Amino acid sequence: MLLCFYCINISAQTSEQLVDSLRKELPKQKEDSNKVNLLIEICNNISYYDLDQAVNYGLQGLALSKKIGFNKGTSKMAYILGFVYADQNKFKESTNMYEEAEQIASKEKNHELLGKINNGRGGWYFMQSDFFNASYHYSKACEYFQLMKDTAREIMAYQNLIATIGS
Repeated sequence: MLLCFYCINISAQTSEQLVDSLRKELPKQKEDSNKVNLLIEICNNISYYDLDQAVNYGLQGLALSKKIGFNKGTSKMAYILGFVYADQNKFKESTNMYEEAEQIASKEKNHELLGKINNGRGGWYFMQSDFFNASYHYSKACEYFQLMKDTAREIMAYQNLIATIGS
C-alpha cells in the first residue's frame, strides 16, 4: 500500500514538474498552432491533479484554435475538455465538448480521435449507469480502433465493453 502511494506521489510530482516547465514556454509562443499544441499538453497533464486549471488552459486553447482556424487543435482540445468536464461531473458541458470534437473529427475522418471520443463517451454513460449507451459507444470505439489496426486501443475498448456488459 505504501509503495503504491509512493509511486502515485512520484507520478504526480513528475506531472507537476512537466506542467511547470510547459507553462514557462507559454509567454514565448506566438498565437499559432504551436501555442494551441502547448495548451493541449498543459491541459492534458494538469488534469491529473487540478481539474479547474485544466479547464482554464483548455478553454484558452479552444478559443485560440478556433480563432486561427486550427481544426485539429479544436477537436483535440474539445475531446480533452470532454474528459475533464466528465471528471468534474459536469455532464452537459462534457457532452457539448464531445459533440464538438466528434463533428470535426468526422469531417476530417480522424478515426483515432473518433475512437477516443467514443471510448470517452462510453465512460461518460457508464458513470451515469446507462449501460446500454455505454456499450454502444465502447463498441463504436472498437470499430474505429480496428479500422486503424490499433490493437492496444481496440483491446482497451473491448475491456471497457466487457466490464459494462458485466455490470
